[in-house]
Amino acid sequence: MLVVEDDAPIRTLIAEVVKLQGHEVLEAANGAQAIDLAASGQPDLVLVDWVLPDISGTEVILELRRQGLTGPVVMLTARSAKMDEVVGLEVGAD
Repeated sequence: MLVVEDDAPIRTLIAEVVKLQGHEVLEAANGAQAIDLAASGQPDLVLVDWVLPDISGTEVILELRRQGLTGPVVMLTARSAKMDEVVGLEVGAD
C-alpha cells in the first residue's frame, strides 16, 4: 500500500493502522515521491491526498495510471462538491 499525504501526523497514523493489520506500507509526502515509489513496485492500493505541495493528487493518479498502475486508488480529501467526485473518477480514482 502507498499512502500519499503531506500532513505527516495523518500519514503516520494511516500507515501505523495499516501496519497493525499486517500490511506493508510505503509513505510519500508529495506527488514526486509517490510517483518514484510506485515506479519501484506496483502498490496493491494507493491512498492519495487531493492537495499536495508539488502536484495535485489528481495529477499523481493520472501519472500512476499512465505508468500502468491497475490497482485501486482512493482519494483523501475534505472536498465535498459533486464535481470533485466526478474529476476524481475521471482521472482514475476508484
